[in-house]
Amino acid sequence: MMGLPSRLLVISTLLLIAVSSFPVCLAAGGDGGPVTAILFPWFSEIVGVVVFYVLSRYCHWLPFTAVMFLLGTLMGVSVTLRGETDDLAVSIVQWSKIDGHVLLLVFLPGLLFKDAFEVNVHLFKQSIGQLLVMAFPMVLGGTVLVALVAYYIFPYGWSWSLCMTFGSIMAATDPVAVSVLLNEVGAPPRLKMHVSGESLLNDGSAVVFFTIFGSMFLYELGIEGLGEDITVGQGFALFFQMSIGGALIGIAFGFGLMLLLFVLHRRLDHEENIAQVAAVISIAYLSFYVSEILAGCSGVISVVMCGITTQAFGANMINDKHMMSSFVNLVEHLLNALLFVLAGVTFGFEIATENRDAWFGSVDWGYLFLLWALMNVIRFLLVFSFYPLLSRIGLGSSIAEAKFLAFGGLRGAVGIALALALEVEVLVETTEGNQYRSWVQKAFGHVGGIAFLTLMINGTLAGPLLVKLGLAESTATREKIVGYFYQAAKDRVIYRFIRLLTDPRFRHVNFPTIAYHVPILRDLTWEELKNAVDRNKAEIPPDKYKPPNLCNVLPHLIEKGKVNGNDIDLEGCQFVLEQSENQNPETIDFQSLPEYYRRPMKQSDTTTLLITAAAAGDLRRVQELLKRPGVQIDQGDYDRRTPMHLAAGEGHVDVVMVLIENGADVNVEDRWGGRPLDDAVRMNNAAAELLRQQGAVAGGQQTHLVEEVAKDNKRSLNKKRHNAPSRDLLGNREQTIELRQIFIETLRHAYAEQVKHGELDGRGYLDKILMDSLDQSAAEVAKGKPLNDWNIVSNEEPWFLVLEHQVNTVYARYTKSKSSSNGQRENVNRKEQKKTVMLEANVKIALAYISAHSLAQYRFQHEFASGSTNYGEFAAAKERVLDESRDCVGKAKEFLDSLDIKEVSTIVSHMACIILLNQNAQYMEYLANSGLLKQKEARHFIEECDHELSDLIKGRHPKVYPGELTVTEKRTSLAQIQKPLETAVPPEEDLVTETASA
Repeated sequence: MMGLPSRLLVISTLLLIAVSSFPVCLAAGGDGGPVTAILFPWFSEIVGVVVFYVLSRYCHWLPFTAVMFLLGTLMGVSVTLRGETDDLAVSIVQWSKIDGHVLLLVFLPGLLFKDAFEVNVHLFKQSIGQLLVMAFPMVLGGTVLVALVAYYIFPYGWSWSLCMTFGSIMAATDPVAVSVLLNEVGAPPRLKMHVSGESLLNDGSAVVFFTIFGSMFLYELGIEGLGEDITVGQGFALFFQMSIGGALIGIAFGFGLMLLLFVLHRRLDHEENIAQVAAVISIAYLSFYVSEILAGCSGVISVVMCGITTQAFGANMINDKHMMSSFVNLVEHLLNALLFVLAGVTFGFEIATENRDAWFGSVDWGYLFLLWALMNVIRFLLVFSFYPLLSRIGLGSSIAEAKFLAFGGLRGAVGIALALALEVEVLVETTEGNQYRSWVQKAFGHVGGIAFLTLMINGTLAGPLLVKLGLAESTATREKIVGYFYQAAKDRVIYRFIRLLTDPRFRHVNFPTIAYHVPILRDLTWEELKNAVDRNKAEIPPDKYKPPNLCNVLPHLIEKGKVNGNDIDLEGCQFVLEQSENQNPETIDFQSLPEYYRRPMKQSDTTTLLITAAAAGDLRRVQELLKRPGVQIDQGDYDRRTPMHLAAGEGHVDVVMVLIENGADVNVEDRWGGRPLDDAVRMNNAAAELLRQQGAVAGGQQTHLVEEVAKDNKRSLNKKRHNAPSRDLLGNREQTIELRQIFIETLRHAYAEQVKHGELDGRGYLDKILMDSLDQSAAEVAKGKPLNDWNIVSNEEPWFLVLEHQVNTVYARYTKSKSSSNGQRENVNRKEQKKTVMLEANVKIALAYISAHSLAQYRFQHEFASGSTNYGEFAAAKERVLDESRDCVGKAKEFLDSLDIKEVSTIVSHMACIILLNQNAQYMEYLANSGLLKQKEARHFIEECDHELSDLIKGRHPKVYPGELTVTEKRTSLAQIQKPLETAVPPEEDLVTETASA
């Protein structure tokens, strides 16, 4: 973990870069034309990205918007003191003078529509009575009470209309920070509805009151055409006009939006889904403009009602809900970041200005803190004054919820936008020395200060208050529920671990490495392991089943006393162990195992392995299985498909020959009456002629096809597949090129699936190397060249990884993460470091390459015209593409076989850890997103996984893991197993590619 000095160093450095260094890179002394206006908003957004990174890593408790306001204040102070010396400063000044109406039009629709669009309509309807009470009587009461504070306590001499305008601005609440907190801790749905629903409606009513009293204040300026002298009667009429009119306009636009969503109904068309998103955000802004500018009604209420109407009646018409949610969240983030920076800039202007009338000095700071205290008192007074009514209508309420509702009434985006609009309008219409300028500047200073204080103080303390009030307590029942989900997650990870152990790539995974980096497996028990083994065997079809290799797992459980040798039942497991500490891995000597391990397998299991090996063309494995006593070479699977059927269909001539030599029936029939020759003819491969020479006959009317294949394959008979003549003799060049391109796209999808499942880091350089190799290979294939992407991959030097590792090493030195046990920093041999990084990268690339090609071969073989008899003209081209892929995979295997097994084992173990950690994190994220776990509950597990993943990716791991055993110690532990096994599976001989069918 990083110490406090290191954290402060990181935070201060990032913030300093974000705020100070960027202007230095800009052209100084620009004239500040209109083009510079584009600079400030996007600079603010990139500052927001840096702030988000710092807060999410080191300061969870700090509100994002409050920090953005503070940084904006620093920018404003800097511009005031330095002047417009660069383009950024010019852009900041341009934005500070933006028209008030434009300001509201830019920010409010995007900020409000998201909350309205995501409202729980069912709870909203049930609580509408409570929300209306909070939105109108409580807002009006708050407006009047805050106005009284400003009129009688503040020393500024504000007019009553400005005080009421100020009060209406302060009445608008912002639930963003609190809503995030409520979702994280899983607060009661009723409380979340009250917080978000109150904000939606009281924003609308606050804006209505702001419009009425703001017009009265602007009228006081005595400028023709500015403001209006509104009487009490006119005020009531205007209130109903803006409220009801805005609501009706919003509902109308909502139904219009639903019509567009209904027309754009093609869910599978990605462009149409994008058009739906564009329609939603466009209607939100148009409804605000029409209501606010053209109809003289409330644009805020219009947007809110448009969003609620769409959610209530048109949510099911949205084609891609994830895209829609992501976009509205993005809009809200961008607007919030920019708005709070802009507010901070304006606040910075005022605290650094030389104008003593507008300067926000020490006296003003004192009144600001007094106002914050009084506003909290007012808020509690209003909530509990209406509590007897609120607790009896709608969803009801409790004392604890009322306390939190009162304390959590933060001020934020809407209030700041209104204050900015008022200040800009007054500053534009008046000249220096006018007292109204200083009034609105002081007013904005208090609005911005209150927003900052409520976010920093109320927002930060809201979490502890929820716990104190018992609204976020974890009861004993809840803890049990979380425990069940934890066990479910553990079972999934164990099952995934067992599946990895069936993959030849991971047969030598080091269990101490897994236990060190995957916390959920540190207390693995034999019962959990055996349950996963049984589940794996039950779920995988017999012809595709591969037993897991547990030789590197069981010894550690035995050594730790977690299992007794007498209790172990290893039916369906295999044993693959190194012969010595310094040699490449070989199978445990089958004859050196206890007698019960040497018992013959059940015939059904032997047949399953023989069928699998024959289908894969694994000649050595077929030969080994045929030597076992009692094997029945003509026994088939559930469809009576024998090894001869599958070998002939796949064109494995060498396997067919071995089967014939061992007495296999060349005319054996499957359940449909099909014979091996039928499969060979249908697949148009070289095995057909061999079968004919051995007396095989077709089960159907395919004699003419047999003759054609015999002519074309006579020269390839009795040769290995990789020595076969060009298959262009059997298929034209265009077909081969087209199928190669299809295969490349299949590979691309296979790599994407590896990224999705955590087997390949999608953000790393390895994925880029593999994807780039496909692009280069596609270009060569288009020229008629064969598929040869392994040569491209193997010649690519992952220099970027070396650079990245060196940067991580320097970072680790400063944070002492790489310090040795005696406190001294380790001396890293750079050449050795580069060698290690390169080896790790190449092994990961090779493993990912083999896996992707295996999956692509399976899909290409079985999905392309599967079950059809009308694609014979493509059969030769198809086989050629598969042969090219197999040749490439063979080269990748040769590369792996040439490496030191210990180094490969460590790298593969780290890969297995990354896969398991990603699996666990994704499952926890799923539980949180689906509501099964609270976000706060899931976050602990996800952050734990992220921490371990970060250590693995950055190379922060021990050279020797605790609990590692030698080969001799593993043998000794396995010798303790005393329970005889009738179906002990002998070991694999070679590293073979796992077929995608498994």
